[in-house]
Amino acid sequence: APLLAQEAVMPGLVEFTPPTSDDILFNPGMGLYLQYPPLDAKPDEWFMQVCDIAYYRLDWSDVNPEPGKYTFEEYFGPKFDFWVGQCHKRVAFRVMCESMHSRGQVTPQWVFDQGVPGVKHLALNGKEQTDPVFWDDRYLDVQCEFIRKLGEYLDGKPGLEFVDIGSIGEWGEMHLARWTPQQLAETGHTEARYVAAYRRVIDAHVQAF
Repeated sequence: APLLAQEAVMPGLVEFTPPTSDDILFNPGMGLYLQYPPLDAKPDEWFMQVCDIAYYRLDWSDVNPEPGKYTFEEYFGPKFDFWVGQCHKRVAFRVMCESMHSRGQVTPQWVFDQGVPGVKHLALNGKEQTDPVFWDDRYLDVQCEFIRKLGEYLDGKPGLEFVDIGSIGEWGEMHLARWTPQQLAETGHTEARYVAAYRRVIDAHVQAF
């Protein structure tokens, strides 16, 4: 009975209204990220006080321009040196395989030269891009090998906060807005194949990192 009585006692509700303020509310270390921050940022810039993570999105072709050639250190090295080594912050990123905002070819041309099927789309700058058929096994084979090599370079790297999965769809977000019904039909798209493809790249990231 005494135990039940103790459990029945509930604390009273307390309301607190903080004063209105125009000051920046700091929440240090809790994961606020800044997208595409410059590598010449100065310590006294406002975002250096409130942001903890430098976040980048890059094209697959930026770091794998030729078969078997990976320019990971050229791309990531300066970012980790500055943000982690000098600023004591973290780095996160996404490697995209399709992006209407990219200026050039997102998935490297050599992928299609090796037989991976692709479709033509126009980027926002009016230039033509070839995007891979994400649910094709030939694409998945090459992309999963890239993920494996990326994991070898980055897995356990100090300052790495997270890695987005960007292997499928517009911006890596599974959007297929530029794909016409005819393109989907001609490339064998089904919901089941699409889900299976995404599961495969999820598993590849889990194994790589």
